[in-house]
Order: sequence, then structure tokens, then C-alpha cells
Amino acid sequence: MSLRTRAMVLAALALAAGCAAPSPTAEPASPAEPDPLAPAQPSGETRVGIEVRRWFVQADPVRLASAIAAFRDDAGGIDPPPRPVDGLVIARGPSSDLPRLLESLGGSRTDLRIWHGQATDWRELEGASLAVPVVVMLDGRPRAIADGRLSLQLRGWSIPMEDGAACEVELGLRWRPARRAAVTLESPKERPGQWVGKLARLEALGRDEVLVIAPDLPMPQDVGPPVQSPPPIGRLLLAESPGDGVPLLVIWPSLPDWLFPDDPTAAGVPTAP
Repeated sequence: MSLRTRAMVLAALALAAGCAAPSPTAEPASPAEPDPLAPAQPSGETRVGIEVRRWFVQADPVRLASAIAAFRDDAGGIDPPPRPVDGLVIARGPSSDLPRLLESLGGSRTDLRIWHGQATDWRELEGASLAVPVVVMLDGRPRAIADGRLSLQLRGWSIPMEDGAACEVELGLRWRPARRAAVTLESPKERPGQWVGKLARLEALGRDEVLVIAPDLPMPQDVGPPVQSPPPIGRLLLAESPGDGVPLLVIWPSLPDWLFPDDPTAAGVPTAP
């Protein structure tokens, strides 16, 4: 084989290997062996930060509310309060209860995993583009939102604790104006925006805990005329057109063992009295 032919073969093999490399951030589960309940911190892995799972469950308001309520009841102390917040239900609980939660919802048709790591800047979890101004319920009262981009934002990072580490997580709602067609020679800059609400701040989400975010779907109305009130702002993000399914977000900390002190009693080391 000539040197030129050999070089061409090696180049083709390198190109094929590069095309087959997986994405470092978005990791959808394999269709052949879906495992939406695999832990965010598998054995032997050392990365630190936050992973977000995006599931797609049935849009059954009674079933969804019952499953989330049971998940929160099992969690003991609840933070934030156990009530819908602007059209979103935010539940904190042990990751070990996720199998029962997912089973009670009839499973998930998707399992999109997005690795955020140490997200010290704000990241978009879900968003909705508004072609025209809308009126939504925010903080218990109607509020007009101009056309633009409305998004649920997340940031979070690991923090040291006396017994190891935890993740601080913050959630917020942000609005950005719509892009306007313009001719400019300047480099593109981030569009200005404004916060329209802060949803939660959890200062110690442990490695065995998760945060579940679900839409607060309207319950069936048995009596009386239909009520035509503005939708809560969170429902606009997660359940604008629910159809037969809605997204369910799971925020899962990844805190490896090396962040936690060894148990001296397990190694036979005497402890101080």
C-alpha cells in the first residue's frame, strides 16, 4: 500500500470516529434499553454538578396531582411549601422514591438528560415564544406579558457542608423581548431581559434528593359554567398545549464520594468520646 493510500485510509477512520462521538451535554437514553431511573452519579464517576432529566408523562391532572402529592408526603420536610406556585408544582424528595413516582404516572416516553455541571450562570430549562402579548396569572393577579421569550431558569452549584457536600439550586422566571430585524455591523449581544418571578431557592439539596417540577394542570369541572381566567404563567411554559402528555423535570445532583469524609467507624478507627 502506497503512503498516499495509507494516509487516505487513516483519515477516513479518524473522520468516522469523530462523527460517532456522543454529545457531552445532551444524553438521551438508548431506545433499546431506556433507564430513566439511573442515578445522576453512577459508581466510579467523579464529575460534580447538576443533571436535569426531562420526562414526558400523561396529561392526566388527577393522576399527576396525586402522584406528586404522594412523592412530597413521603419526603417529610418540604421546601418549598407543598402548593402550586404560579402554575408549577415543585416537589423535593428522595431519589429512591422516583421509581414509584414514575410508575404511578404510567412511565415516560422520553428520557432526555442534560448535564449542566456547576451552573453558576442562569440556564434555560423550558421556554415559550410569545408571538403576541398575553395575560397570565402571576403572584395571584393578572399580569400582561409582552411578546418575546418567556423561560424557566435554573442555576446551581455544589457547596461544602460539615458532613460532605450538597447542591444549592435556584429557580426563576425570565422574560426577554422579541428579536427585531435590524442591520448592524456590531457583534451580536445578549438581549436585555427582566425577571418576572423567583420560584425557589434550595440551599441544601443532598446527593440522595431530587427536585421534581411539574405543571399544575386544571382539574375537571363538574358543576357550573366554565371559568375563563388567564392561565398561570407556569402552565404557559409546561402545559400550553398538553395534548396527551406534558413534560416533567427532575433536577438531580451529582456529588461523588470524594466530597464526603470517610466513616471512621467503618474502618475500625476509634472516635473521640
